Amino acid sequence: MKIPILKRLIHLLCISIIFINCKNTETVIKQIYDNTTKSDASHKVLEYLSKETPGRLPGTRQSNEAIIYLQEILKNYGADSVWLVPVMASGWKENKKPVSSIVLSNNLQIPLNAVSLGQCISTSGSGIDAPVVVIDRKTQIDSLGESGLKGKIVFFNGKMKVRNDYGKWAWSRTQGASMVSKYGAIGVLVRSLTTKYDDNPHAGVVRYEENIPKIPAVALSWQAADSLENALQKSPDLMVHLETFCENPGNVQTYNVVGEIRGSQYPDEILFLSAHLDSWHNTQGAHDDGGGVSQIIDVIRIFKELNIKPKRTIRVMPYMDEEQYNNGMIQYAEIAENDNKTHIIRIEVDHGIGVPIGFSIQSDSAVFTKQHIWRTYLDKYNLKNIRFSGNYSNSAPLYAKDKTILGYLTSDDPHYFDYHHSANDLFETVDKKNLQSGGAALAVFYYILDQMDIIDNSNRKN
Repeated sequence: MKIPILKRLIHLLCISIIFINCKNTETVIKQIYDNTTKSDASHKVLEYLSKETPGRLPGTRQSNEAIIYLQEILKNYGADSVWLVPVMASGWKENKKPVSSIVLSNNLQIPLNAVSLGQCISTSGSGIDAPVVVIDRKTQIDSLGESGLKGKIVFFNGKMKVRNDYGKWAWSRTQGASMVSKYGAIGVLVRSLTTKYDDNPHAGVVRYEENIPKIPAVALSWQAADSLENALQKSPDLMVHLETFCENPGNVQTYNVVGEIRGSQYPDEILFLSAHLDSWHNTQGAHDDGGGVSQIIDVIRIFKELNIKPKRTIRVMPYMDEEQYNNGMIQYAEIAENDNKTHIIRIEVDHGIGVPIGFSIQSDSAVFTKQHIWRTYLDKYNLKNIRFSGNYSNSAPLYAKDKTILGYLTSDDPHYFDYHHSANDLFETVDKKNLQSGGAALAVFYYILDQMDIIDNSNRKN
């Protein structure tokens, strides 16, 4: 008779322990959200980055000031360690806005509002004047060939209708110049990749291929692109004038900023958060990605203020040169090759400051154990959209050595591409509540991953 009683007692004890742990977890999660709701810290960081250091391209005064500022903020937040990671990045700047215009038969010109694409070269002399060829699908390029493109300015006229169209047309901005230059084109105009109809052009990088002549490449605002499209319908042989004023100094020295809270039990296992600090020359970079930077460093503040002692190391890194060549993350990973630490997971925050709705994780779902428990905690705070791709980012930095799982904080923001890479990306357009909620979501997710020992990589499929 004693054995069944003992079993019942053990069973009740186990239930009690689980209940106590659940209550403790719920209490801490509530404390995290209460803390972020009351704190202006992330909002103040974003305000500084946006107002005082806009246009944070590598090597600029603004980027250097932002690096120093974040280093001090992380120290003030109480991070156990704060340091800089040297990065050699591609220097580039636009010294003056480009001049682009429709040339009329009476020598009058209709200005087209434009911005130079990153890494764009300068035109020489008084610029170029040439007829225009419109391309609205990739297959046209080879069909036109040299006979249709030589000596022409190419107008890539892809129109984004919804957010997901970005991937459909991004090739025209990044690869388009080299794709048409090999057939003799002498300049490129790209309709801005945006869902907003206004006169603000949206920047981005142009990636020139080696051994193909570099040609000037600019993005037109949506309104300017419409003006050119309408003018070409009336006069297909019209000429366009284009001048660019850019500087390509080669590699420049810059830095990633790293801050961490050391783990109490497994200090060599790293739960990693990253967001890029650089932003384009024509924008404050509030949504892209000053907000993400503000959110990831706020996790350090939250853990320290609430005296949460993680078992694993929580590391955050605002990094440089994501927009052009991702040198900041690549070179950090190269350094990590030689240490004895393991990056378990990296959550990247770079999808704008909308309402946080969950996490997109590039791994097998089975790697994340105890889902029936921890997902209930996230559900209570509307972080219900947890998606597993089933595939790993085996070409991403940190994967080669540590098999690091890559994930993203996802948010509901249908207007993200209204701001993206443009003068619309202002501090005032960021919803403070969304900013705070995103920081809380990151802190909660990492708290749960750490305390519940959720990630089990031992049986991964690939």
